[in-house]
Amino acid sequence: MDTSFAPAAPAAASRPGHTVRVHADGILTVPTNAVTSPWGVSQTVQHLRYAFGLPTNAPVRRWLEDDALPICQISWEKEGIRYTQKVLITTTGTNDPTTASPAADDAVLLVQITGHNAATEYATASAVFEVKVGDRPLNLELREGLVFVAGSKDGALLAAVDIASEGIAGTNGLQLRFQGHMPPGTSGSMTIKIPAGRLENQAAIDQLRDLEFEEEFRRVKRLWKERPGVAREAWPVTWAESTK
Repeated sequence: MDTSFAPAAPAAASRPGHTVRVHADGILTVPTNAVTSPWGVSQTVQHLRYAFGLPTNAPVRRWLEDDALPICQISWEKEGIRYTQKVLITTTGTNDPTTASPAADDAVLLVQITGHNAATEYATASAVFEVKVGDRPLNLELREGLVFVAGSKDGALLAAVDIASEGIAGTNGLQLRFQGHMPPGTSGSMTIKIPAGRLENQAAIDQLRDLEFEEEFRRVKRLWKERPGVAREAWPVTWAESTK
């Protein structure tokens, strides 16, 4: 029996192998889940890879919220743009995200990417969304803010994307593309919401759409502050490499 899709036990925030790993280039290594099982996940595939086209140069800074909570943040600078990525796990409904595993049915991986133009002239910020099952990329399609495997009429919803329509540069392919031509001193952001469970009806999809990043950020931060002492190996989100 493949146990990679099983939710975590309520007594633990996560389990070894059921943790999102945040890499220095912003790529996320995520446990396999029921959403992607029709697209090649098997017992031999242990992870998914989500990439966002963020700078490959060394980050300016990597930090945890309050230097102690499982909300991972990274900043880079490239061609006048400062990119910042924030990554956290929340849940739909009213469940406590501090007890959620990234493989639990109600878990949602939230990724916010912000670009700030620190230059004195216009600059273009860019990002992508790419999903690999093991080493195999999925051909994606963005429809009305929802991401599916291309050509799938009734397939599993892979993600929801919150971004202004003018920021969408490509809606089909191995990478969905986003960009913004930004005046000096301005910022823009996008949020990608990745459910771990299959959303079988419109009500569940609407619930995913309605998640607001800043509201969830505050909720997750508050609940983790109220639950101190959880060992880092039990966190649902952590770094893939040492930050030292």
